[in-house]
Amino acid sequence: MSSDSSQRFSDSDDKQSLPPQVGIPRWTLALGTALCLLIVLGSVGLWFMTPSSQKGTFVDGPEARPVAISADGYVGSEACQTCHSHEHQTWHDSFHRTMTQVASPDAIVGDFDGVELAYWGHEYRLGRDKEEFWAEFDPPQTDLGESLPETIRRNIVLCTGSHTIQMYWISTGKGRELAMLPFVWRIAEQDWIPGTSSFVNLPPGHPSSPYTHKDLYGIGQWNQTCILCHTTHGEPSLEQDVSLPPQSTVGEFGIACEACHGPGESHISFHNKTEASARDTIINPLRLPHRRSSEVCGQCHMTWQEYAMATWEEVSHSGHGYRPGDNLLLRRKVVPDATQFWSDGMIRIIGREFNGLIASPCFQRGEMSCFSCHILHQSPDDERPRKEWTDDQLKPNMRTNQACIFCHEEYRSQDQLMAHTHHLASSHGSLCYNCHMPNTTYGLLKATRSHTVGTPSVAETVNAGRPNACNLCHLDKTLQWTGDTLVDWYGQKPPELAEKWAEAALSVQMALEGDAGQRAIIAWHMGWEPAREVSRDDWIAPYLAFLVQDDYPAVSFIAHRSLKKIGGYDTIAYHWNMTPEEQKNAGEDIIHQWQQQQKVLDRPTLFISETGELEMEKVLTLLQQRDQAVIYLAE
Repeated sequence: MSSDSSQRFSDSDDKQSLPPQVGIPRWTLALGTALCLLIVLGSVGLWFMTPSSQKGTFVDGPEARPVAISADGYVGSEACQTCHSHEHQTWHDSFHRTMTQVASPDAIVGDFDGVELAYWGHEYRLGRDKEEFWAEFDPPQTDLGESLPETIRRNIVLCTGSHTIQMYWISTGKGRELAMLPFVWRIAEQDWIPGTSSFVNLPPGHPSSPYTHKDLYGIGQWNQTCILCHTTHGEPSLEQDVSLPPQSTVGEFGIACEACHGPGESHISFHNKTEASARDTIINPLRLPHRRSSEVCGQCHMTWQEYAMATWEEVSHSGHGYRPGDNLLLRRKVVPDATQFWSDGMIRIIGREFNGLIASPCFQRGEMSCFSCHILHQSPDDERPRKEWTDDQLKPNMRTNQACIFCHEEYRSQDQLMAHTHHLASSHGSLCYNCHMPNTTYGLLKATRSHTVGTPSVAETVNAGRPNACNLCHLDKTLQWTGDTLVDWYGQKPPELAEKWAEAALSVQMALEGDAGQRAIIAWHMGWEPAREVSRDDWIAPYLAFLVQDDYPAVSFIAHRSLKKIGGYDTIAYHWNMTPEEQKNAGEDIIHQWQQQQKVLDRPTLFISETGELEMEKVLTLLQQRDQAVIYLAE
């Protein structure tokens, strides 16, 4: 789609001062994402309610879930297909389209073939009857005093996700309100896991957890939260009177054409000449200034605390109101929040890449945008398989230095590149993003690249607790080693570091005494191929043994996955809901098997003695200093 109307936005719109890059909508914290993963049904036993009013034309009309309607100029992606067939096809093949789908055999990827699951004393049975998928479970504990059946059965009505995990939504019986099955399907592992185990937060029942068993039956947040970013033109339709059921609607399920280009009705009328007064108001993000274009992505890929141009009541009823081309940063206020940001304000969780981008000098002083690296429609002349493009929707060669050489032309020369990186041109250390966009954001059981383009320093580790790029590759080195190297190579100011930073490798320190978020990132890097290649991996297993015993199921899982990448530990028993005793036994088995292998000798900063033994006293000393703060990363 194209239009000259995009030219009405000029760089003068961008001259307002940028707010701090941190913040979060209050309904996407513990009342949002966490509850989405802790719940199954709220008030149950009520009959489905028929919506009292609609303001548009229904595309589909089931009564027990949100529905798609044509309203406010939104006409749906099928209306775009005739004129924009290639763009429609590439969108159709993307994960944006399948972000939220109506439950169907084509949409659901999880195993519903007579599956029985149990979690914290509650039993769930999953099944399928031809086109319908359902869940049965024992009734929740409620304070409503109603008489409930011994077993409740509900159909799956929506599913969210299709790339890494898929979540499943059930009607609560209150209008179009949805609640979530407390299990999610891990696509790579082809396995069901508790939702609380897949995120960095303690599960219900843990002595330090802020959640209780009863929270498993809280009201879902799809209507309050997911609808705003996981659909196109989502309107929660929540009433101030909470006794009134929501009648939520969407323009389209998933992130479709009009989410990025704006409502299409006037565009179609203009080009079909069906209305003499029609104006072409469609937006092509590529024709906007770099800030405006990035904000089209930022409408979902950012975090904020509150709206500046709407009240909570207005948003909860009619949606966030943003349209492509709007000045997003005038609409949203952002402030620091520890659940999503490092203490220096850098984003630490995935899905908020826009917050990282706007903090980058390349964005602030240059014209870098989301579209510098990403392309939302694969080019017809792109020879890559569609599946390869779909993974991150990157332009060709964006996993190479080409992404940076576009502006930093001097590093096209291998000699200049090596003079800058002090690494061989073919090494991991000469890939720009390994140093300037390290994997310090976390989500979906993995570490991913920061979208704040920065420079490695020991200060970010000492002051903000964030592992720096050097030590994430050189896992066997101390922070003091990194500080000395950066002084030698780049003339950075010599850091004043406490003695402990020279006594043990940073990865060892964070694995043993770091907080749960730090431990998750280190556990992932212990399985990261570049780090294993540079640091060797014949010393890592004992530290993964301690991480497998972690209180946080997500950390435990990541550690076991990294252990499998090292190889030689296939006999280690592991499953999601291991008891502490089972975790302890697995850890002991890992260390025992490591001791039977070829010895790693005399690595004092790794706590390995001259005879190849793990110096357990030093290890336990750091373990006793572990940061026990309850961590919740609001992915």
